[in-house]
Amino acid sequence: MKIVDEANQQTTDLNMPGLSPPAEAVDTLFQTIERLSASCDWFVLSGTLPPGVPTTTYATLITQLKRHGKQVLLDTSRDALREGVLARPTIVKPNSDELQQLTGHSLTDEVALEQAARRLLGDGIQMVVVSMGERGAMFIDPATTLIAVPPTVMVKSTVGAGDAMVAGLIASQVQGLSLPECARLATAFSLGAITSVGHNLPASEVLQAYVQQVSIHTWASVPRSVSS
Repeated sequence: MKIVDEANQQTTDLNMPGLSPPAEAVDTLFQTIERLSASCDWFVLSGTLPPGVPTTTYATLITQLKRHGKQVLLDTSRDALREGVLARPTIVKPNSDELQQLTGHSLTDEVALEQAARRLLGDGIQMVVVSMGERGAMFIDPATTLIAVPPTVMVKSTVGAGDAMVAGLIASQVQGLSLPECARLATAFSLGAITSVGHNLPASEVLQAYVQQVSIHTWASVPRSVSS
């Protein structure tokens, strides 16, 4: 649950464990994903696994989907992230804290974050996206590292900001966008989430306006702007 204080522009998170699903529900999930793999190309595995569900669940699903030649984006944390990365999804999207947990080392600056993220690439992992809060997000593929910096906006709610970025990432991949265009679109989707209250993104023309306001920097110890 998130409690939004609009007057003070503050959001309070109340995170509680979910319910333990029965074994038959987990079996149904696997069967449903198996069925969907006949018609869907991209799958998103995201969120904290419920209590009682093995930490290898996402890894098992990634292996199952890769066997069918499908693309998978993984967005989770702790042991589920650690196990899932070993199964080599197509895209991994940790935030800076989750990447630090994954490596077991302190990642105090963008240089350390970039190096840790780049080590994940290869053997199936084609992109790593590291969310850095108001500092933006780092997009890393085998050839390039970019940082997408959002414009200053009034934050109305942080609900779904990460999920919106994931949606933007998938949309960019389906459209075959370049890495800079992908970074712009994914960041614009996230901006659309934090500047509105509710479950839906704003209209497409609003998102396109945000796309134009995202600054893209090539990687260096001090980012070098290539467009703004």
